[in-house]
Amino acid sequence: MGGATKMVAAHVAGPAYPPDFRESDYLTHGVPWLRTVLHLRGRLAMQGTDLSPYRVIGPRPCLSLGEDYVRALGDEPERCAGWAIEDILATEPPAAFAELWSRDHAEFLDLLSEVNNDSAS
Repeated sequence: MGGATKMVAAHVAGPAYPPDFRESDYLTHGVPWLRTVLHLRGRLAMQGTDLSPYRVIGPRPCLSLGEDYVRALGDEPERCAGWAIEDILATEPPAAFAELWSRDHAEFLDLLSEVNNDSAS
């Protein structure tokens, strides 16, 4: 395990997360949440309030940078500016967005498995 991965693993397994931290805790901030907050961020920007994606999403273990998710979302926030969030979420996310989440989620599961295996030893 590389140095950065060890730091993330220590953070995930550290006191900031409960001992029973599991996949479902990570998934509560998955595709629907990310799309929602980035659409709301886009709507604020259209009204003159610019928040960085980092401030909206925050740091999360094994999650790509907010800027990466903004790029992967493409022009969806502008195209769907007049839509209800529920209607946006009822559509498939852009492929690049879904692929980025899939990679992040797989990395998280690998890391969680490593942390669980290390703590079982």
